Formats: sequence, structure tokens, C-alpha cells
Amino acid sequence: SRVNIIINPGLSFGTGGHFTTRFCLEQLEIAIENKKPLSFLDAGTGSGILSIAANKLGINNVHAFDIDATATKQAKENAKLNDIEMSFKNADLLDHKYKLPTSDLVFANIITGVLLQAALKLIEATKKRLVLSGIREIEADAIADTFVQYGMHETSRDGDGEWCGIVLDKPNA
Repeated sequence: SRVNIIINPGLSFGTGGHFTTRFCLEQLEIAIENKKPLSFLDAGTGSGILSIAANKLGINNVHAFDIDATATKQAKENAKLNDIEMSFKNADLLDHKYKLPTSDLVFANIITGVLLQAALKLIEATKKRLVLSGIREIEADAIADTFVQYGMHETSRDGDGEWCGIVLDKPNA
């Protein structure tokens, strides 16, 4: 009953083998079941694995971007490998001119420094659930505390001893 995804990472991140990507894929399934999302934002898409999975699991309104043009090129190729028509933008999350589209689910599998700098922007884009990963476990409390101080509610967290992922919900979502 699993959905198969074909991924050629090329030079980009995201095959499902790393804890952070697996965490995001698991949380995507949970969020689809619990939050019934109609839209998905993939900040720092890498190989496009999360966006492709979201689409294959029934979310048609998918927005994905990465700062790395090589990654977005590979993500487009991966979408084609999975018979999906999808666009991937080149954009910098930290560019104040780049406004994120609001989405029911927002996933950001990005390093801690960028997550902290983009906290308000990611929260503003989130309608229901925000999933953060790419976090060293030693940095997880600082990330969670920052997002909670801005009004998010931490619903779960998991790690493998080195890497961590955090799930946050908008109040009343």
C-alpha cells in the first residue's frame, strides 16, 4: 500500500536515506491523515522528494523552491521520472523580497541557522502545520523555543542521536 517514488539525487540532498528526510516523509503521511491539507510548501526542496511525495499522496497545490539551481534542475527531472508536472523555483528563503505562498503544510529541511533567521517568514506561510528538520539534536531546544515564542505549538519531535525534526502546529489549526 506504499507509494513508490523514483529519486535520482544528482548533486542535491534528499533520497530518503538520511534521518531528516525520512522524518519529513513520515510526518508528511501523518499530516495528510490528520490535517487534510490542500496545499504544501517545500522550502529547500533539494531533490524534490518531499514535493513529489506530497503530490503522489494527493496534494495538488504544491510549491517548492531551493536556493541551489542545480537542486531545482534535478528536482524537475525527478518529477518527470515520477510522471508529475511540477515547477520548482530558484529562491532564497532569507531574501526579504521573496514572499512565501501560504500553505496548509510547510516543510523546511534546512540547517538551523537559516531556520532561525526565517522563523517568522515560515510561520507566516503556515496555515496548519510546520515541519522543521535538518536540525542537530543539540540545537533542537533552541529551534523549538524560538518557534513556540512566536506562537506555534510543538506537537512532536524525534531524533536519531545526531539529527532531529520538530513538528509545530498553528493554534486552532
